Amino acid sequence: FRWLDTGDGQSAVQYKLSLGQFKATLDYTIENQGRDPVLLPGKIENLQQFVRIAKQSDRTIRWARVMVVVLLFLLVMGIPRFIRSIGYKRFAASLYFDAVFRPMLLSDLNAWYSTQRMAVAFLGLYLFAWVVCSSFISWRIPLILGTLGLIPVIMYTLFSHSSEKLPSRFLSFMAPKMLLLIPVLGIVALRGPNFFWHRIWGMELFRMFFFSLTTLLIFHKLRVNMILIRKWTHGSRGGSAALVFLALGIQLLVTGTLLYSFGPEESLATLNSEVQLLPGTLIGSPSELLKWLMPVAGILSVLTFLYTHTNRRKENKSIKS
Repeated sequence: FRWLDTGDGQSAVQYKLSLGQFKATLDYTIENQGRDPVLLPGKIENLQQFVRIAKQSDRTIRWARVMVVVLLFLLVMGIPRFIRSIGYKRFAASLYFDAVFRPMLLSDLNAWYSTQRMAVAFLGLYLFAWVVCSSFISWRIPLILGTLGLIPVIMYTLFSHSSEKLPSRFLSFMAPKMLLLIPVLGIVALRGPNFFWHRIWGMELFRMFFFSLTTLLIFHKLRVNMILIRKWTHGSRGGSAALVFLALGIQLLVTGTLLYSFGPEESLATLNSEVQLLPGTLIGSPSELLKWLMPVAGILSVLTFLYTHTNRRKENKSIKS
């Protein structure tokens, strides 16, 4: 592990030579599997994936650096008074900055320019970030997580009372989600995917710090979403929290439905083999997992939907009166 994606020239050459020798040995072993089986079928797929990750590391690093630079550049552009306002409108990057760091200051009275273009750019960056992740995980996990991640954003945006500022609301709800991608892409941009995996599974302190940071960013995203929903819809705290948990319940329902449709054992085994994500001692039986996942998600979705619906009716009556 002296050279992991980046390092001095001599160790880089040795690494690439070793990779070529390993790939040639693996291909030879696979060709002779019928006569002299050495590797299990699942092991072969894992080794082929490791070779794929190693071969495209340089390209992954370049695109990860582009993503991190663009996201941080837009965040810096949103610093208050960094970009001059046009009339009474501020640049859309300020909405990105405020949604991440100052959600309490957002208001329906604020106005921004270039929000439509920024919203489209954010959606493109979000999708491309998962494409970059697919180069060192697999295409299945980014596809599933990326789709599930868009469910709350679409729900929050459509639940807004007015359709006039949909790009602004979409951009504000995407902002904390984009912040979640920066730590992963940042580590890959600095040292590459092999370094990322080596640190995740080889260093307990790094793993604890990384997952702690990710957990904090997830809770920050949920908190920001509650504040933004209340700001945009002029609703109550309870109604805003109910909408956030309604989206969470739907995410769990979709996840459980996918696991049930493709088979719980097969689905979790496939995901686990691709990233070594879920140790068997922790997840237990996938069937048992679905037994509590689906009912809890269904109850959560129904209760929060009823609360959200009745709360919105009360708010509409109070507005009319």
